[in-house]
Amino acid sequence: METMKQHLKGILTGIFALSLIMGAHAEKSREEIADNYKWNLADLYESNEAWTSAKESLVQKLDEVETFKGTLTESAEQLLACLSWESDVQKEATNLYIYASMNSDLDTRDMKYSGMKKELQQIFSDFGAKSAFISPEILTADWDLIDGFIKAEPKLEDFRMGLDDLFRKKQHTLSEKEERIMALASGVTRVPQSTYSTFSNAEMPKPEVTLSTGETVSIGKAEYAKYRASSNREDRTKVFEAYWNNYENYKASIGEMLYGNVKAGLFRAKARHYDSALEASLFSNNIPTEVYHSLIKGVNENLDAFHRYLKLKSV
Repeated sequence: METMKQHLKGILTGIFALSLIMGAHAEKSREEIADNYKWNLADLYESNEAWTSAKESLVQKLDEVETFKGTLTESAEQLLACLSWESDVQKEATNLYIYASMNSDLDTRDMKYSGMKKELQQIFSDFGAKSAFISPEILTADWDLIDGFIKAEPKLEDFRMGLDDLFRKKQHTLSEKEERIMALASGVTRVPQSTYSTFSNAEMPKPEVTLSTGETVSIGKAEYAKYRASSNREDRTKVFEAYWNNYENYKASIGEMLYGNVKAGLFRAKARHYDSALEASLFSNNIPTEVYHSLIKGVNENLDAFHRYLKLKSV
């Protein structure tokens, strides 16, 4: 079954995609936006204190996972009990993480909510270690047994896709002890990406440019998204060059972050017996590496047409 680590990865991917969409259309600072257009995170938790209380309740609940150990292949009822419990935990964890993450996105320089995110990540890592037995234990059974459980207990049908996918990944699922190590290591392997996010969004100095209007602006991600859509071509050029050339000033540090991220990917790929980091990255979504290579080949073979298009746009 999907582990907490995998679920967290999905949460992060969704939030990252949302941040890209928001950034691409950002034209105002938060202070300039009306309250009715801002996130109302009170729908999740009314206050930070309410969030803390919910987090503590979740932590107390996590130890219950050990009561399911050794029972998952005994009956359909036992399997359903564990998967339902895990699903409820994941829902609670998702709400907690979204609250902390979205609050952090409001001002990445404020380390309060960043600290709350990291606290949750450590909790998830610890829980991943405790629940490391779930997938290996289910995989000790033949698929025919699990399929029979699903047919005997209609409520298990909701988990069929996840269980089917678990068996698809069987060759890359490790023993309980190894899965525990992988869960504990997740707190370390995500550091390079987390460092880059904090640096590029909060602490990386913003270059300044003077626009054709005489206005001097600092160019960060939001300003870049705004002014690259300017009707003045010279302004667009200035903003583009200032924003991207700024990365050149920190290429050594950013290169180390990238190197750390690459090494983390290689570690996961080798530990789970994938042929490459590319295969490891695509396997969860059931995408063959041939599809990726075909896409790259198709783009490279048609670059001339794209270059002609850019030349036409530049006239």
